[in-house]
Amino acid sequence: MGNPRTAPQTEQDCIVYTTVNELIAKETRRFNGLTGRLENFLFSPILFRIAFVLVIALYVATTVRQASRHLWHDELYTYYIAGMPSMPQFWDALKLDLNPPLSYLAVRGSMKLFGDSSYAVRLPSMIAFLVGALSLYRFISFRTSRAFGLLGMLVFLCSPYLSLATEARPYALVTAFLGLALVAWQRTLEHVNTRWAIALLFLCLCGMMLSHLFGVFYACPFLAAEFVTWARTRKRRLGVWAALLIPYAIPAVYLSKAKGYQASSIPQAFQASIHKILAFYAESIDKESSALLFACLAGMLIVLWFKRPARPVLPFSFPEKVFALTLLLLPVYENLVLMRSHSGFFSRYALPTIFTYSIFFVVAMVRSSLGNKTAALAASCVLLLSLFQTHLLDAVWGLKYGHNFFVIPLLTSDPCADMKPELPLVAASGLTFLEMDRYASAGTKSRLYYLTDRKLAVQYAGATIFEGLPDAKKKFPIRGNVEPYVQFVKDHPHFLVLGTPSYPEDWLIRQLLAIGSHLRFLGMVPNDYKDWHVFEVTMPDAAAKGI
Repeated sequence: MGNPRTAPQTEQDCIVYTTVNELIAKETRRFNGLTGRLENFLFSPILFRIAFVLVIALYVATTVRQASRHLWHDELYTYYIAGMPSMPQFWDALKLDLNPPLSYLAVRGSMKLFGDSSYAVRLPSMIAFLVGALSLYRFISFRTSRAFGLLGMLVFLCSPYLSLATEARPYALVTAFLGLALVAWQRTLEHVNTRWAIALLFLCLCGMMLSHLFGVFYACPFLAAEFVTWARTRKRRLGVWAALLIPYAIPAVYLSKAKGYQASSIPQAFQASIHKILAFYAESIDKESSALLFACLAGMLIVLWFKRPARPVLPFSFPEKVFALTLLLLPVYENLVLMRSHSGFFSRYALPTIFTYSIFFVVAMVRSSLGNKTAALAASCVLLLSLFQTHLLDAVWGLKYGHNFFVIPLLTSDPCADMKPELPLVAASGLTFLEMDRYASAGTKSRLYYLTDRKLAVQYAGATIFEGLPDAKKKFPIRGNVEPYVQFVKDHPHFLVLGTPSYPEDWLIRQLLAIGSHLRFLGMVPNDYKDWHVFEVTMPDAAAKGI
């Protein structure tokens, strides 16, 4: 029986009741028709291409602007090695850095084509990072739809590691190879152009091994996923196994480089640890979490408003889920291995983990929205605005003051040039020394020093990272002075130090304080380097005489 308070009691009530129901049904059909036409318009091929091009344009604008900044210490190693006058000198200079040669060769080719500039040095990374993002789009859209593929791509681009897209190091190159390998391996699961997919998978894994020393870690998720594939189907995919295992022969050539990395002393603050694992997950999602939350809310509001039946969406296969989970654990097994040798771990070593954030976020959106493409579009708009606000809003405001949209404002003067120019200037950090040697004025370079002493470096900082600077000076066009500490203080008992006393890798200021040197703080000098604190140092008589 119906509710007596709502059921019609008379013939006239029946007529009114029927009329109201017909009006509601008519408006519902009209609303559904409007939403259907809206979805068809939003996801028409032309409009979707426009949206896709907009994302690419935003990426290009962001990376071109970021690429205008100065090269930092690690990038300068890439720059100097790639710029060697001859190939024999190039191969000889590779000994000064830890990575395999592919990224240096890519930068060398870019500099040959586009000249000597920060843009040319960073162009291979800019292209490679975009290739990785596009590969992720293909991987996700193959199982879901183009809308969710675009959403996953934006989750990747909104990560705090977008800065690595403009860093002249191998991380973006690894991202490109991993993304392409993921697409190729996915195609082997579906038996789509299997021979070409296996060949591409093999080449990409070789590319990873030739790009970064940790390529052995980045290939592990493929091995885990392929093992699960075999366990579930019992099919002998020998071609895929060969493509995955043969590239592991490449790191054997660089075993000595790996031992060199383990032999270097790293401050405890930078060493691999359980804390580093937790810190990576916290840092990698911290800045992006608000944008992801608002993207979810926007998607859910669309679902509640439109209430359109969803089209069936193919889920990710079980091996693909195993791949994503194993890749998510990349910081865990990287740290566990590096902890055995007390080696360093930095967040950029686990950059490929961000792939899994995109995959899991898309899976959550697909399930919660029942595959609603309009919800994916709404979430994508939120992330697009977040990407613009984070990276380009300052550039837009800078137009008001006549700044170049695509250039990050840098200091044009040398802030250390007029600070007691008669005294030697010692950079406490190898990072600051190499960057100042590249960008400071000629006068500052002539009185710039970095001091070496392995024993003191280990004693006060537990670090020998910069002990290779004397060899680097022999091969690189370094104009600053690299001298042993004992000899320098004998010749210069009165000098300036530019440093940060609390920085873990820097030993000089701590040692000077320990032996009773007089340090007078002259102030903070704003610059584009790591260190801002300037001290005037007067050595004790006994230390100055080497007693």
